[in-house]
Amino acid sequence: MPDTTPPRWIALSWQLRESTPVTDGLSIARIVQAGIEIADEHGLGGLSLRKLGEHLGAGTMAAYRHMRSKEELIHLMVDVAFGQPPEGIIEATDWRTGVRLWAGGMAERYRQHSWLLDAPLVAMSMTPNRLLWLEHILRPLGETGLDIQHLLDAALFVDGHVRHVAYLRRELRARTSSSPQVMPPWLSALLDDDSFPMARRVFAAGLLEDGDEQDMEHGLDWIIAGIEANSPRPGENGGNRKGRGHGAAEARSGVV
Repeated sequence: MPDTTPPRWIALSWQLRESTPVTDGLSIARIVQAGIEIADEHGLGGLSLRKLGEHLGAGTMAAYRHMRSKEELIHLMVDVAFGQPPEGIIEATDWRTGVRLWAGGMAERYRQHSWLLDAPLVAMSMTPNRLLWLEHILRPLGETGLDIQHLLDAALFVDGHVRHVAYLRRELRARTSSSPQVMPPWLSALLDDDSFPMARRVFAAGLLEDGDEQDMEHGLDWIIAGIEANSPRPGENGGNRKGRGHGAAEARSGVV
């Protein structure tokens, strides 16, 4: 007989969704919120159950009575930090608008909680809020007529693009905090025309400077164009008109 009991942290995530917020006393909901506050300030590397107890003013070992491990805590923090998708995605006038609204909402979550980029990706889709995000990207994409496999592939491409841009944004800002220049002048002298003609063009155009919103939109333009090109025409069966593509499937990371 198959096991119908989910892992403890998944069960807890669904219980949190249905529970009434508790403002006093030590609860799993308060512990998770405190963990998010610590991670927002210090990153996941600065999070420990000991610090959690201190943050809550409940003693070093208090959190251990509710959480079995730091890993379990982080899984719950991720689902709570992502929260629910923004309104208007499913009600959007067309699927392209819905996809852009979804991408913008996801990017905002990464801005608010950059440590989400460092969290483990395994089985995230089994928690309630992450499943809502998956539902809200598949719904608009469903209007394209693609079969379910290609809908998931397309969703993973969108999700991967948003995550990648968010990661680059964070890394660039961290490394250029002392100087706004992504391209130092000395690098131009090292790039000779014969060996690096295209790299020189990229740097000369300033394309590697912090234009994250532009990067996000340009990438979405290409992804949406690709989805349109592979969507069935009226009268065709769902699927990929040019043959089954496995790019997204091979790149799956369990983010969505």
